[in-house]
Amino acid sequence: MVNVIKKNHKKQKFSAVKIKNALVKAAREAKVSAATSKELVKKVAVPVIEWAMTKTKVKSQDIRRHILLKLAKKSKATAAVWKKYDKKKK
Repeated sequence: MVNVIKKNHKKQKFSAVKIKNALVKAAREAKVSAATSKELVKKVAVPVIEWAMTKTKVKSQDIRRHILLKLAKKSKATAAVWKKYDKKKK
């Protein structure tokens, strides 16, 4: 089981669904097509999920960093929405 270490140092069970849903939501807000959204899940979320699953614990900031690095190469608009949401949470 993978634990995510949040900013407040609390542990939370890793959720692949949460990552996929957040990516789809950001893509929708960036007004990318459904096909592009599916492609982003395949090319961005899945590799990050696979990477995280090799760990026993991972920091939430490391997950975000990996997602943004991949997302910036695939969809700048979706990456911008993700960053805007991320700033709101801080």
